[in-house]
Amino acid sequence: MAPWSSADAKGLLRAAIRDLVIANRILGNEGVVDAFGHVSIRHPLRPERYLLARSRSPQLVEAD
Repeated sequence: MAPWSSADAKGLLRAAIRDLVIANRILGNEGVVDAFGHVSIRHPLRPERYLLARSRSPQLVEAD
């Protein structure tokens, strides 16, 4: 059994996605990456997987 509840797991994933959106927006705003750059993070519950935004400019990344 996992040491976290389903609600905890959803909260961790939501927070990771929020951080990913923020990181993309910051890098895009600062001009660190262009339309083809990206940021990725490890999935908080499945560390063998990564989360990254779909193919779009960092300034346009959204949680959805």
